[in-house]
Amino acid sequence: MNHVDSTNLSSLRPRLGFSDFLGYGLNLTNLRSIDLNIVADAVRRASRTITLDPKTTTTEVNGTKVEVPNNVAISPAITGSCTAFATYNDGDTASKALQGDRITTEMLSPLSGVPLWFKHRFYPDRQYALFGFVDTQYQARLHDWSWSDRIDRSSLKARIANLPNFNPNDQVAIDSYLALFDTIGDHIITSVWCGARFQLDVSAPNSNQPFTNDLKADVTAAFGGIPDGGKFEEEITSTSQYKAFLERFHYTSQCAGGDPTLSVQLERTLRDPTAFETYTQWAASTKHNDAEVVSFGLIALSKVMEITGDDEIGKKAPQVQKAYEWLMENQLGRIVKDQDEGHAALDSHLAMLGLLVDRVVQKIPRIRMPEVGTGSSLLYPWISSDSITWYPKTFPKAFDSIQWRLSAPDPTRWRLIAPDSTRWHPTTSDKYW
Repeated sequence: MNHVDSTNLSSLRPRLGFSDFLGYGLNLTNLRSIDLNIVADAVRRASRTITLDPKTTTTEVNGTKVEVPNNVAISPAITGSCTAFATYNDGDTASKALQGDRITTEMLSPLSGVPLWFKHRFYPDRQYALFGFVDTQYQARLHDWSWSDRIDRSSLKARIANLPNFNPNDQVAIDSYLALFDTIGDHIITSVWCGARFQLDVSAPNSNQPFTNDLKADVTAAFGGIPDGGKFEEEITSTSQYKAFLERFHYTSQCAGGDPTLSVQLERTLRDPTAFETYTQWAASTKHNDAEVVSFGLIALSKVMEITGDDEIGKKAPQVQKAYEWLMENQLGRIVKDQDEGHAALDSHLAMLGLLVDRVVQKIPRIRMPEVGTGSSLLYPWISSDSITWYPKTFPKAFDSIQWRLSAPDPTRWRLIAPDSTRWHPTTSDKYW
């Protein structure tokens, strides 16, 4: 069993409110994780593309009087807490489900309005089980009529002034759009849902495995019945297929809102026999604690540009959308190899080594980090919930060579992800490439 997880940060940093997100952008071309902490940290705050009205109205939000900008609407939740549990035979099925059903998307993902992103969120060679508990207390959204009025046209115009037409064969053009999206995002946050969320994402290989047809029962048993109200088939835990499942599955989890002590405890003891009891206590606490931002509604930057009414901005919108679509297809990458250890040199401006380990945050010190050779001055390590990624500090010229090497103790496995355009060159001592 492998758990890829980022530490629950709710007790370590101030909780952010809706005004800390509305109008800012997200760079989805560089975001694979749906961990709320990572999504929140990925908000691009160089400038607010849709600004908040300086005039405010005193509004009662969850029993507290808050000064709400006049172009923001606060709507109380119609429904109470809800849960959803779904399994998918492969990544394509999972991505189509989240692209096509708004309710499913809101229950099982903190992002909505980004169908192309979901297309690349899952892998075809893995099966998935997704569980979500959501207690939405209210929604904060930018009034539709205010988008055009409050768009920061001068800042947006300055940022696209020298933007070339997008050309996937022109590295200068690619880097220009990468820089734009890294500064203000490729999607703008127009609404947030506040309350509490618990999310559990489980995956396992989907071919030639003894547990292929038992994913739902296996996941329910592995987590003490949390996905099914505390119920699970206890007899399944003694079967050989279940034991094989425990060796090959990995999961991510996150808990936001509710009692912060119980939230952290649930994350840390999710595989313990007491997990369902802790989960039940935490779920009961969500109505009695401060609401946190748990979901984001997005609109494409290109759509925002189209409604500015500015010809100079509007004519660049198709190029921005074209760049986004190409980068989503090519930048997020593909699985190249799945090995116990290996090393190679690659030519690329982005590479990801996804480590499937038991709690990355805890075990990273036990893993010998990559030995970076050629191109090391361009690189720095960054740890997310599901990967260790090396991004250039400045975008290098096309196909600068980057050498890396990773060794990890068995049975830890790593997965290399790189753009389809990447050129690979084996090193002299390499036995896998």
